[in-house]
Amino acid sequence: PSKSRDVWGWKEPNTHILIKEILDYYPGLKYVHVLRNGLDMVFSDNQQQLQNWGWIFGIYPSKQDNYEETIERRLDYWIQSTDRILALQKQYPEGVYLLNFSTLCSQPAIQVKQLLAFCDIAVPEEELIALASLPQDNGSSNRFKNFDLSFLAEDKIRFVQQMGFDLDIR
Repeated sequence: PSKSRDVWGWKEPNTHILIKEILDYYPGLKYVHVLRNGLDMVFSDNQQQLQNWGWIFGIYPSKQDNYEETIERRLDYWIQSTDRILALQKQYPEGVYLLNFSTLCSQPAIQVKQLLAFCDIAVPEEELIALASLPQDNGSSNRFKNFDLSFLAEDKIRFVQQMGFDLDIR
């Protein structure tokens, strides 16, 4: 007999701000944090999370910031929010999954299979193949290569690399 169960989700980038409280309230919840390359993210036009939540990490962007300060604050936010997710992943190993978007796009079959395993979802092989065909890079990957990053600290660049992103810049 087949076992039916409700599976649902949402895509809300701000979820990471309250995910600890949500995981505490719903201990069986599975949280998937999609991580994009931090250096690509600092050159995105969408910086709303930094504006809304930077203060949580002691980051206060200002219209008076020069170009380098702006980029550094954006990267600091990405690093600190990622560090927070890594800590939560250790605290909730069955509840928090970090999904590298670049790896998802370059190895979709492997990544989709691992994601489904984390979520404890079994699908027939034909559905797995169909799901693996979905991840697409929208063209925003490697946008950082169009910019001068020489002013960024080595440890910050190294952190992005440690998160599994191939930078090929230095």
